[in-house]
Amino acid sequence: MRYIQFFTFTLLAFFTYAQEPTKPVFESVFYQNEGKIYANKDLPIYISISSSQDGSDPIVLDTPSNPSDGSPMYFDTEGVNFIRSKWAVNPETKKIAYPKREVLFPVHADGLAPVSGITFSGAPSYSSQGVDYYGKGLSYSLSSTDQISGIQSTFKSHDSDYTTYESPLDVITEGENTIYYFSVDNVGNTEDTNTSSFVLDLTPPVSNYTLSDVYGDNILGPTFNIGLESTDNLSGVKGTYYTIDDMSQRVYGSPIDLSGLSDGTHTLRFYSDDNVENEESMKDLLFYLDKINPETQLVVIGDQHEATYYYVSSRTSFELPATDNKAGVAKTSFSINKQDAQTYTTAFSLPNQLGLHSITYNSEDNVRNVEEKETRTFYMDNKAPNTSIDYGKPQFFTRDTLFINQSTPITIIPRDKHSGVQSTTTTVNGEVQAGNEFTIPTEGHKEIVFSSVDMVNNQEEGKTSRVYVDNTPPEIFINFSLDNIGMEDGLPVYPNYVRMFVGATDEKTGTKSIKYSIDGGPMTEYSSPRTLDISERDTFTESKVYEVQVETEDMLGNTSTKEHKFIVKN
Repeated sequence: MRYIQFFTFTLLAFFTYAQEPTKPVFESVFYQNEGKIYANKDLPIYISISSSQDGSDPIVLDTPSNPSDGSPMYFDTEGVNFIRSKWAVNPETKKIAYPKREVLFPVHADGLAPVSGITFSGAPSYSSQGVDYYGKGLSYSLSSTDQISGIQSTFKSHDSDYTTYESPLDVITEGENTIYYFSVDNVGNTEDTNTSSFVLDLTPPVSNYTLSDVYGDNILGPTFNIGLESTDNLSGVKGTYYTIDDMSQRVYGSPIDLSGLSDGTHTLRFYSDDNVENEESMKDLLFYLDKINPETQLVVIGDQHEATYYYVSSRTSFELPATDNKAGVAKTSFSINKQDAQTYTTAFSLPNQLGLHSITYNSEDNVRNVEEKETRTFYMDNKAPNTSIDYGKPQFFTRDTLFINQSTPITIIPRDKHSGVQSTTTTVNGEVQAGNEFTIPTEGHKEIVFSSVDMVNNQEEGKTSRVYVDNTPPEIFINFSLDNIGMEDGLPVYPNYVRMFVGATDEKTGTKSIKYSIDGGPMTEYSSPRTLDISERDTFTESKVYEVQVETEDMLGNTSTKEHKFIVKN
């Protein structure tokens, strides 16, 4: 399949698509597919001949009797056209082939643009006064047909520049929508733009109640009525529906008469829907003929944490707000730990004693409806957490100072036996340290301050631990008993009776070990803290280059190495 096609898009930035965006322009072209040649009917045609199979050195044909007919020529027929020679010739005999037949070169001319359509699906619809409305779940698909060369692409624009249509698309923008679409065939015939305008309605109606009269907290009398009103900004309200208590659903038409209801508590439930099936969430109105006891809540203010027990602190206070739906609350009473009842007037606290405490409370209204007593139990936690610190290895204690290095793990261990640990704060030299497990990479004196807070905000006093971080290994010294007697190849030269002195110093924890290796041999413990008289062991009797490697380690495992090459000559 071969395409010869060009098209141009003009991009518009920051464009409000109240009108059609810039439409792509397509050139009229030839198109070849499955052995057929298609030409845009508006294209000029120039015919040439050549004696070569590859068409080289062509000669353009014209029509001498009517020159304007052939240079160029145009196809006159929609569909197949033929460029023909009267009789076919046998390529071997060069004579007319039998049976006689014409030589036909078919070319399919296409001057007709495609035809596209749009289909909406997935959503309820409604039409009013020439406006189409759709509800939730709306998608659209585009289809197109072309009679000759076939569809090359279908393009659409919905609040954007034109893009190629590939598959059904969802519509999610509420309100007025306009979709522009068209198709182009394989020879560049472009369809006139199609437009589909509609309104997408995703929002349900809004309903509210009105009361003809009201007393107290939604206390209604038998002569009162309830009105319902609904509004919808797009497709319009289809209906409003309601129920009272367990009655079947009814369509609202006029204010609701309450005279037939029984004494007590009643619930009005209502909602509306619009013309594209957007349904409002059920709303309700609670109203009473008062036969109900007061209701009291125990509100915990301040520090609190619910786990195995409901934990509070000495700073926690309690309030007992009470409500009554008609007559009003006369008094609220409470007792702590089953002691004598008290009249509640303001917030109170529990005894500041570690352990469980109970609060029993109830209320009475002005018509002496007495609420059933309720008891809740709380755990008084007035103890702060206890946090400790643990240093891992390596560590070394000397001169009243704990020494560690950058790899020593440090663990902060918070503990709380009651409400549990909420958080732990640790600083190293004043800088906050994240997490309870860490190391300190930098060398020097460190002051670690740490404390914890429990789940009811009991704050532990800060604890301090001081430590010195030593990351510096010992410094190695290599000396000889006499000066070199010369230099050779950049190395010092010594006689075979020379002595080597090795030492190491560590400023903080001291040197733990010194080892040496000669000419790649095994590391050997250095036996003397002052000298290594290697020549006494007949080590340097041979004239050659010697390589001595010294390795030292301090009390924290910080290590250093030093290599020294020299020449011994007899």
